[in-house]
Amino acid sequence: MTRDVKANPRTHGRIAELLARQQSGSPLLQEFYSDPDIFAVDVSRVCLSHWLCVGHESRIPKRGDWFRFDIADESLIVIRGRDGETRALVNVCRHRGSRVCYDAEGHSSALQCPYHAWTYDLDGSLRNAPRSDAEPGFDRDLLGLLPVAVGTWGPFVFVNPDPNAGSLAEHLGDLPRLV
Repeated sequence: MTRDVKANPRTHGRIAELLARQQSGSPLLQEFYSDPDIFAVDVSRVCLSHWLCVGHESRIPKRGDWFRFDIADESLIVIRGRDGETRALVNVCRHRGSRVCYDAEGHSSALQCPYHAWTYDLDGSLRNAPRSDAEPGFDRDLLGLLPVAVGTWGPFVFVNPDPNAGSLAEHLGDLPRLV
């Protein structure tokens, strides 16, 4: 899910050039706010690689309740599973890349892609893929919705799209004890 913009030397050269022009104590140059390549670096390094508070658990009180959370051009589904666990899933069907959920929130016994009706269980596992029985070697266990790290602190739900993310507890450090 996270994009590797770190490998783009042109963008890093542009950032270095802007920083060299930046006067100490002055507001950031306009280009820091308007350059789409710099925005992509910001999204990757801040929004898609850190823990983000995405909502309150009261939004998903019952099994099957879900809400969508969009950040930049990424979309996640935060859902209460059949087992009562809170999960976060990438809101992209593994078949043709369509969004699975377009509404802001809902309640479902399963998640179904509107494009070709691939159906996912509340844990993200692929439940049904029409005509997949005719495909030799089709392995539905490999084609579930991609999970995203999720954690809660009190009633707040946090997600971290970075597959190498540390735990929410590590991220919060002493904050829970201090609060």
